[in-house]
Amino acid sequence: MGRALFRLVPLDRGDRIDREYAQPLDVEALARGAHMSAGHPSREFRLAYGESPYSHLMTRRIERAMALLRRGDLSVDAVCLSQPWRVRTATCGGDAAVPRCAVHGGSGCTEGSRCQYGPAVADRWLDDEQQRTWRAWLTASELVPRALDAQLQRDVGISHAAYVVLAMLSESPTRSRRMSDLARRANQSQSRLSHTVARLEERGWVRRERAAEDGRGSLAVLTDAGWDVVVAVAPGHVDAVRETVFGPLTPEQTRVLGDALRAIVEKLDPDHTQRVAHGGDIAD
Repeated sequence: MGRALFRLVPLDRGDRIDREYAQPLDVEALARGAHMSAGHPSREFRLAYGESPYSHLMTRRIERAMALLRRGDLSVDAVCLSQPWRVRTATCGGDAAVPRCAVHGGSGCTEGSRCQYGPAVADRWLDDEQQRTWRAWLTASELVPRALDAQLQRDVGISHAAYVVLAMLSESPTRSRRMSDLARRANQSQSRLSHTVARLEERGWVRRERAAEDGRGSLAVLTDAGWDVVVAVAPGHVDAVRETVFGPLTPEQTRVLGDALRAIVEKLDPDHTQRVAHGGDIAD
């Protein structure tokens, strides 16, 4: 179904992404043109090709850059700056998000329209404030999970990913969820969730069983021992989240951060098909 879909959209390999590799990829516009929800094309593309449209686009751009390098008539700087993306190389200044003019040197070239690498390339880079924010996000997205993992390993000897599985099960009225539903709620692939649940089963905190309603789905069930773990660990985990994430922020900064994150989520998931609301299970 996926390949047929993207021939119609069209987004087949060698077709629109390949031809328009230098242009921004607007999946929402393609979806509207095919009368689909915004999230549907990405899901179908991943089913067909095993990667997202954006990953496929970056592959095409990398292949284009490599072809230019093999030609031999352009410097690495020139290839770097001719592409609609940021690369990290020693001769491009070593910084993936600071534009460098290969002719007139450094970032913020002042040659203007006289510089073949200037205005068109500069428009593609992050400005200083965006750069600082992006790098802060990358750092926080690495350090926050590390801090939460450390607290959970210290208190109960499990990872944050395993704790999320226990917490998602504890929030269900039946203390159980279908594995497909649990994978989405825990933001884990099915294979990774299977390994996580297996480790929790070994400790007697979770068990797996067939869904009684239809007999075809698998359920993960929080045991009484698992419930006791959640009850014991949750207060310390909440304290760690509060100290790590909200401790450095004022109430106003907390509000602004929440607004910003919700805006990003709305952009990425405008029709709410990729989010899981609190409440009932998702059918397999």
